[in-house]
Amino acid sequence: MKITLLIFNFYLLIMFPLNVFANLCKIPTTLTGKRIVLELNGQYTTNNPRAGELQEFTFISSTTLKERSFHTGQGLSGPYQYQVLAPDIGLLTTTLMQKEILISKFDLIFMCQNNTTGRYIFSQGEGIEKPTIRQNVGTYFIRSH
Repeated sequence: MKITLLIFNFYLLIMFPLNVFANLCKIPTTLTGKRIVLELNGQYTTNNPRAGELQEFTFISSTTLKERSFHTGQGLSGPYQYQVLAPDIGLLTTTLMQKEILISKFDLIFMCQNNTTGRYIFSQGEGIEKPTIRQNVGTYFIRSH
């Protein structure tokens, strides 16, 4: 009987993932016209030079964004691509430029907790700020719809 119950519970987990029973959030299908604030988590180290900062991304069009640091006030812009990987997961790929100089090339993976907030993973593959290849995590907030 116990083995049958274990097999049945295993079958339920495979066939009906736990998030089916949860209140599902949805990641935006488009970022055009939205503003997203990122809170960069962690302690400052040489591998995490922007820990504790806030950044805002404003999505001007379906292909262009502007980034602004609340800490420095500095702004950058660049092209981006966005795709929804699952109802609760989105991928942003961008290259931030300043006067045609590459500042940072990175991906952000968004995982929603509700329809306006969630967690993200930042993965930089190229940039001028050391270390040029790094990862970070944080919280995001969608400020406008």
